Amino acid sequence: MPGRLYGNNTSTDLTAAQVVANANWGSAATVAITSGSNDQRGTIAVTASTTTPGANPTVVVTFSTAWESTPFVVVCKANVVTALPFAVTAVSTTSFTVTFIGTPVDTNVNSFSYFVVG
Repeated sequence: MPGRLYGNNTSTDLTAAQVVANANWGSAATVAITSGSNDQRGTIAVTASTTTPGANPTVVVTFSTAWESTPFVVVCKANVVTALPFAVTAVSTTSFTVTFIGTPVDTNVNSFSYFVVG
């Protein structure tokens, strides 16, 4: 099978090590992964730090299990407070990257939901 779609949600939940916010979120930024988020779907929130946020921060999500071929990734805003627009800027069989456009406002929560299908 070239891809996967788990109707019974057998995909492994993401761990904190699989979701990395780069330094442009600020030195004390925090990442929260909604319970049940996995290789196929989920919600991630990044709270920008009050210390040294920079332009165009990213979040890289690494899949628990590599896809056989590059999947399609769709993201959407998951909260009203999200101040920055964002887009999926890279996708591979092992991860995807979401780039937020602009400089984050300190302590704002920027959340996105994602859906992945291959």
